[in-house]
Amino acid sequence: MLKWISGLFKALNANQNPAEMAHGFALGMMLGLIPKNNALWYLILVFFLFVRINKPTYLLTMLVVSYFAWMLDPVFDSLGYAVLTLKPLESAFGILVDIP
Repeated sequence: MLKWISGLFKALNANQNPAEMAHGFALGMMLGLIPKNNALWYLILVFFLFVRINKPTYLLTMLVVSYFAWMLDPVFDSLGYAVLTLKPLESAFGILVDIP
C-alpha cells in the first residue's frame, strides 16, 4: 500500500516545474466541469494530452472534479440564471442574441 502511494506521488511530481502542475490542475478542473456527452470534451481532452503539462495531475484532477461536479450543478445553475437575468446586462445579451 505504501509503495503504491509512493509511486503515485512520484508520478504526480514527474515534471518538477510548478507551473506545469498548476496548468494540469486548472485544465483538469475545467474538463471536470464540462459535460462529457459532447465532442468538445473529447477534443479538449486529447488536445491537452499533447501540451506540456503535468498529465497525472491533469487526469487525477479531472476525475475527482467530475465525481463531485453533480453536487455543484444546482449552484452553477442558479448562478448562471442570476447572471443572465441581471438588468444592467440585458442590452449586452440582446446584442449577442442578434448576432447572425
